[in-house]
Amino acid sequence: MTAVYKVYGDNSDFLKKRHMAVTKQSKVYDTITARLEMNDGYCPCQPSKTHDTLCPCKYMRKYNTCRCGLYVKAEGKDE
Repeated sequence: MTAVYKVYGDNSDFLKKRHMAVTKQSKVYDTITARLEMNDGYCPCQPSKTHDTLCPCKYMRKYNTCRCGLYVKAEGKDE
């Protein structure tokens, strides 16, 4: 069974609450989303496939930092 994941858009409450946005770098976006598809929605930066590594992974949800670079700090939001 394939895992279900969602790449959030800049207008999502999920990203707004975290002061994050989807990267504007098309090469990074294309590469990471392709890797997510190949990896059934699991973070391509993590070696395991668990609920915690399903994109957006637990690390991103907890620390507001995306190791892959798919999600970045929203412009004008310095923390």
